Amino acid sequence: MSINVADYFEVCSASSRGHPYKLYKPFSGCTSRSSFFSMRAINVWNDLLTDVLNFKTLESFKRTVQLVDFSNHLRPSSNQ
Repeated sequence: MSINVADYFEVCSASSRGHPYKLYKPFSGCTSRSSFFSMRAINVWNDLLTDVLNFKTLESFKRTVQLVDFSNHLRPSSNQ
């Protein structure tokens, strides 16, 4: 089974802030859609710093992204 990435993610053509690789996040009036994995992944990707995304090889990107603190993107557990 093949997944078409374009069905989930689209590069934002007009990005004036942040890095030039921002993904377009479609508006949704439905709050449940904002909890979909693809919508949460867009938030994380768009919040990455330019320094993380300026890489020459996949290996250098992997090393750099491992240093990023993603704790602000974690949702608190409802069991607590």
